Amino acid sequence: MDVILVDARNAVFRHGYTRLQLSTVDGKPTGAIFGVLSCLIRLHRIYPNAAFVFCWDGANTKQSWRHKLAPTYKNKGTGETSQEVKRILKQIPAIKSILDTLGFVQFEIDVLEADDLIGIISTTLQNKKDVGRVLIYSMDKDYFGLINNKIKVLRDIVKSENCKAFGRKDILEEYRVSTKDWCSFRALTGDKSDKIKAPFPKIGKVRAMKLMTQGLDPSKKHPILDIEKRYARYWDKAHLNYRLSKIVIDADHKMLPPYVKKSLKIIIDRLKKTSKSYRRKIDCRSKMNYKKFIGFCVMYELNWILENR
Repeated sequence: MDVILVDARNAVFRHGYTRLQLSTVDGKPTGAIFGVLSCLIRLHRIYPNAAFVFCWDGANTKQSWRHKLAPTYKNKGTGETSQEVKRILKQIPAIKSILDTLGFVQFEIDVLEADDLIGIISTTLQNKKDVGRVLIYSMDKDYFGLINNKIKVLRDIVKSENCKAFGRKDILEEYRVSTKDWCSFRALTGDKSDKIKAPFPKIGKVRAMKLMTQGLDPSKKHPILDIEKRYARYWDKAHLNYRLSKIVIDADHKMLPPYVKKSLKIIIDRLKKTSKSYRRKIDCRSKMNYKKFIGFCVMYELNWILENR
């Protein structure tokens, strides 16, 4: 059995932005709601036997370990309060509610980003005998660093491609970078979406790949090789970028506060004990839940979802 870990907030904003104008007749925004549910229907058709787990950013991720390392991390300024963002954020409680009604497992820990939650859960699940593949559904490229023989990343940039599961060969062919070097590559090239600037001036993706083949390794705390010493004045920034880009896979990571580790332990123990921990927790076809689902679709005027349920 495959397990699909959904980067929930990423999915909400991806589908919400592409359907910003979608709303009910009385003005309630529905783009993100419709987008997430229609995506779920499509994923289920492609992977009919997969279990789905939705992983959310914690409510206080601005206090995460990454923000403590770099206060400007993901700092979008006034963009966070734009009307478009408000329309999308307004729909998250409804999405969580309907996913709960449908019986899907959802995980969220206060100051933990979904990236790290997914990194830890995927590492746990890959060692379970009853799990075939762990598929991460997200447009966030940071997950490429997690890819191995069992963990893949689902991306659906082109709708004609049915959510292709990207593996090691796919990343190497498309980006000319191996998955084991992905974090180093991201550290050298930066990430606009996370407000991580490239550390070295006048060095783009092509030059970064060339420098990496020559031995430049931003994962090191201090420059050791001659080529690294050449960029010594920028090294602290390069190494910081590497740390920010690397997804946590260890529930006992030193940067995580004790109460987060405690919550993670509960989740991991649950995942290890039984497959019910990542299967639907209730039968969504029960009379009561079915009525709730129909009522939800009627309230938000989700006719296509009803027709394709």
